[in-house]
Amino acid sequence: MNAERLRMLAQNLREEMEAVGVRSALQQLQQGLEGRVNQPADPNPQATIVEAVSALGGLAEVASNELPVGDRQILDDTDLSPYLGQRLLDTVTGILQRNEMTPAVALDEIRPLVEHVDSVASQLAALVNALSFLHVEEDRLDHDCEIAVTIPRSEVDEELDQLGLEFREIQSILQPFQEVLAGHRAPIHVRTIASSNFTVFVAAAPVWALGVVKAIQMIVDTYSTILDIRIKRNDLAAASVPEEILAPLDAHANERMATQIDSYATELAEVAVAADAGRKNELVKALRIALNKIANRIDHGYTIDVRTPELPAPAEEADDDEAADTELRELYDVIRQVSAVVERFEVTGDPILSLPEGDPPGQPNEAAG
Repeated sequence: MNAERLRMLAQNLREEMEAVGVRSALQQLQQGLEGRVNQPADPNPQATIVEAVSALGGLAEVASNELPVGDRQILDDTDLSPYLGQRLLDTVTGILQRNEMTPAVALDEIRPLVEHVDSVASQLAALVNALSFLHVEEDRLDHDCEIAVTIPRSEVDEELDQLGLEFREIQSILQPFQEVLAGHRAPIHVRTIASSNFTVFVAAAPVWALGVVKAIQMIVDTYSTILDIRIKRNDLAAASVPEEILAPLDAHANERMATQIDSYATELAEVAVAADAGRKNELVKALRIALNKIANRIDHGYTIDVRTPELPAPAEEADDDEAADTELRELYDVIRQVSAVVERFEVTGDPILSLPEGDPPGQPNEAAG
């Protein structure tokens, strides 16, 4: 992660917790449980509990529930995920449901949770203030979307030349979507780079960023169906099962992914902007190679996600500009919704996919236009 990204997330989460009133609602819940334990016959503590849970219900609607996979990974890495949004709400309601008849037990579970959420809120505020003092700006988007590709260090052996080649591969992955959905290829501009894992953040126009995120969703959905094959294949390999027995498993997994990729590439090329029939055939090949590269990389532990800008509140009176603004909002909403359900897989052992990727970038290949 980089400092600008971290500040943005910390500021958003801080505002989110304040908007819902998480700390005060949890404290109110704790007080209600204490009242039930100390004064079982008094109905007021139960009303206090109901009011607190109702306030916490706002956690079901907060933006952190729909973060792209890269930002979700940051929250996981920093151990923040359990204390935010829907996960925090599920924890609270789970405690109350399990201990409906034993408020003392529920209180014992709620107290440390309240303390930890207080600490999280305090540390987020301190982090935002410290980064602001150090003049670290928030990583906010203006107009374009952002595509983030995280490259595991082991995939490039931490070598500069291999990392440079991989950056060129990323461009070769993205440009077919750009041509199909925007009608042309143009330079891909880098917004920033992070180094915990090598992550490159590039700008992308919304129209083709949507195509990328839908492609990622298709590949991830398909990959989830072959994940069990990969796990079992690695278990068998660890048990010294001969390669001739394992090979059909590899072939089946690759065939299943290739079938979905061929279908999607053909479907996407049909909407190609300003392309004749012959060029569409070339675009299908280019898209197939790009999709193969995405699938192979997800199998190797890469993550790819798409982030959208936050638009200001719409004006009360609509005009032509407002109609275009509404269309853009709808496009951003779709991108966010798709990004929020893209999974990240953490598996051990050898990858199972080996889909053809064509020639290295800059070399002649069948997909070149």
